[in-house]
Amino acid sequence: MKDGFIKVAAATPDIQVADCVHNTREIVKKAKEMSREGARILVFPELCITGYTCQDLFQQDTLLESAKEQLLKAAEELKEEGINVSVVDMFTIKPLDTEMIETVAKECGCILTLEEHSIYGGLGGTVAEVAAQTEMVPLDICGIPDEDVPNGTDQEVFKYYKMDVQGIKDRVKILISKKSK
Repeated sequence: MKDGFIKVAAATPDIQVADCVHNTREIVKKAKEMSREGARILVFPELCITGYTCQDLFQQDTLLESAKEQLLKAAEELKEEGINVSVVDMFTIKPLDTEMIETVAKECGCILTLEEHSIYGGLGGTVAEVAAQTEMVPLDICGIPDEDVPNGTDQEVFKYYKMDVQGIKDRVKILISKKSK
């Protein structure tokens, strides 16, 4: 402490995904360096020991395939209940197929987007922008809200956020009920 102040530092060590031994070495190395610089409190990024980030989780092929399987299964179950839905694979938002979004909005009268990541800054928001400018319809952006994601299997996380088969079916039914209003 100098003149009543404590030196605080934030550091990002050079980490590797799933290499806890390496990451711990880097954390200790950074802590020693900051200590030599006079820091008495040092803050590291969340999950830097494991090197695992949400982005790593969201880009896993198994997670992406699981999301697609759940969506197709929900569509099939809804069809069995007499509710017809269109499933559109928007593999990219650049270039954006605005004509397709407008067509789906006109033909279906509502839109549900399903994203295996944050609901902000993704497909749902982009579709909402197009729909707001062309064909206003009820819209539900289904994905991960801006919060700490609970730990669990893909299926458990999907169920928690109502991205599983039952959750998707329920969301579609709510959207359909909004069409008539």
